Amino acid sequence: EIYRQLKLRRIQPNAYIYSALVKMYGRQNSVDKAEQVMQEFSRLGVKPNVATFNAFMKVHVESGDPLKAFDVLKAIQKAGLK
Repeated sequence: EIYRQLKLRRIQPNAYIYSALVKMYGRQNSVDKAEQVMQEFSRLGVKPNVATFNAFMKVHVESGDPLKAFDVLKAIQKAGLK
């Protein structure tokens, strides 16, 4: 759905858009939507950057799920980002 909307508006998805969407859903406390963004863009081959991972980690911390946030930290390390 997200990609379809971007395509309709002729916007090429990138890590900046990715991060903005994760932050937006985090502010709405929509953890499921933030996770959907992460999955959808990963499926499209858009690589998250540090800002994206940090936003996703914050979504989990603020939703009261520190274990999921720790999983995101491990993903950052696995991706070789600092």
